[in-house]
Amino acid sequence: MEQSILSSLDGGFFQSAVFLSERLFYQDQTKDRSRALYGLCLLEASRSKEAVVLLRDAPKHLSCAWIYARAALKEGLFTDGAAALTSVWRLWNRPSALPATRLSPSQAHAYCMLGHLYKANGEVQQSVDAYTRAVEEDAYMWEALEGLLSLGVDIQIGGIFNSSSKTSQRSQQIRPQRQETRDAMTEATPNIFDTRPTGAKPVLLDNSSMSPDTPSEMNKASHALPVARPRSRLGDFAPPKFGLSRVEPPSLKEGGSLTRRSSRLLPGLTKRSNGDRREAKRNKIPADDEADTNPVPDVSPLDVPMSTLRALADAYYALKQYQCVRSISLFDSVAEAQRMSPFVLACKARAAYESADYQLAEKVFRQLRRVSPARVLDLELYSTCLWHLDRPVELSYLAHEAMNLDRTSPQAWCVLANCFSLQREHEQALRCVRRAIELDDAFAYAHTLEGHEYAAMEDFDRAHASFRRALRCDGLHYNAWYGLGMTYMKTGLNEQAHLHFDKAAQINPTNAVLVCCRGIVLERQQRHNEALDMYILACELAPTNALARFKKAKALMLARDYTQAMNDLHILRELAPEEANVHYLLGKLYKQLGDKHSAMKHFTIAVNLDNKASQLVKETVENMDELDEQLS
Repeated sequence: MEQSILSSLDGGFFQSAVFLSERLFYQDQTKDRSRALYGLCLLEASRSKEAVVLLRDAPKHLSCAWIYARAALKEGLFTDGAAALTSVWRLWNRPSALPATRLSPSQAHAYCMLGHLYKANGEVQQSVDAYTRAVEEDAYMWEALEGLLSLGVDIQIGGIFNSSSKTSQRSQQIRPQRQETRDAMTEATPNIFDTRPTGAKPVLLDNSSMSPDTPSEMNKASHALPVARPRSRLGDFAPPKFGLSRVEPPSLKEGGSLTRRSSRLLPGLTKRSNGDRREAKRNKIPADDEADTNPVPDVSPLDVPMSTLRALADAYYALKQYQCVRSISLFDSVAEAQRMSPFVLACKARAAYESADYQLAEKVFRQLRRVSPARVLDLELYSTCLWHLDRPVELSYLAHEAMNLDRTSPQAWCVLANCFSLQREHEQALRCVRRAIELDDAFAYAHTLEGHEYAAMEDFDRAHASFRRALRCDGLHYNAWYGLGMTYMKTGLNEQAHLHFDKAAQINPTNAVLVCCRGIVLERQQRHNEALDMYILACELAPTNALARFKKAKALMLARDYTQAMNDLHILRELAPEEANVHYLLGKLYKQLGDKHSAMKHFTIAVNLDNKASQLVKETVENMDELDEQLS
């Protein structure tokens, strides 16, 4: 029965697994293993709340605690989940010769789960410790590495992916066993559900032997099952070699050839005559020779070089440290087979996005959409790039596709919110954002987007509250710190704005927009030299950023450095040829240099591009005429 349940789970037949596990559990509710199996089936069937109730009062049994911790993470019971897992710490905190099964975790899995629970509960140091132990035990535990980097931990990637790591040593110990036949492997490895001592005495995490509460009847029931174990339970440990099984070898016929597979399985069949073969061919029935020529599937062990994982980890570490240019370069240098994978493309696009290079980010996101058109993750960032690039048609199409892909994903609703926001329909955008928050209350981007929409409607109190909620979800979400700085700046609280902009820039020091905002606040505080330094830094970080270049040119004109200001304005004119403010500033600069003809030319262009600037241009021209009259 247990093997049938696990086989149903492997095949994705969760309803059958729940039905059978329920029968097994209610046959005798005192058996902890059947309770854990029933809870596992409920969890896999997306009924985690029922699993929590079932396992809440279970005794200290490893499998029950493991399944309960997983269900508790989904239901938001972080403290209870961590307490359950730590209560059986002695049962899983020991080396194991075999990888984890569905009912018993490995050390790395248990520590990683503890890291998730501690992180979700805001216990940062405990989370860091747990993730660190998980990575030490298994370098392939990528979630633990992501968890450490998301918490801002500075780690040495080279110390994880090297030949002396535990993962490499463990793989070297396992690799020779893969070359043996399945017969030898099966005899050396006992049934994982067998709790009686064997001669081999394998080092095995066995739930029934660990818990004194497990009845001995379960052992008897397990021996009533066939000796052969489910292939999926040990698939990662030693993939079976097709053709090398525990059945008797095929007997040799008199001529020395092997007996056909069909005659082995059905002894009553006899060899077909030539007439039978012709008749079978006419009736489209395959002959034995034709049916027996299927190629043997390749079951050689699959692996990825450790150097590839280290290269990906280095690039991902640079991304999490907001070393965006370096990160893009490292992702471009990974193994060629990995460069067009969705993970690499998504990380490259995010790196460009974090550095405010929206054109490059949009280009990479388009590549990602071609490679993985059904992917919903990171679409909210893609929509933000289109919002900044002012592309309403592409954004509308993306919103339509996202909603068709998955209407229950918060990312899709955020894309739709950005679409409405670009069309200045902020009320509709807020409705979409609220729906995204309902779907995932821990989605920091949705709370931040809600804050920006409130700020656009000049409802700064609600905007402030939304940004604070985003920071409760993710304290390193620099967009929320930036949003708080913008609300303070718009309400005239420049000192508070400067503090929040500084905090955002500390998290992401390579974002030119954040550096530029710091310069704006310093300029308002009459700290012009410091503001100019910020603008210069912003232009170095993003040479094509129009806002940073414009602010730098204005600051240089204020500092009477007209030559450098002229150079920056000419660069800016190439970046934004239809921006009225650029031509107006050029007109003022030519006026300062005494070139009246060029000044009037750019003033005229500014008025043609924006009629609202006509009054300002008129006053400037009149002042210029009055100055000429005084000089004459």
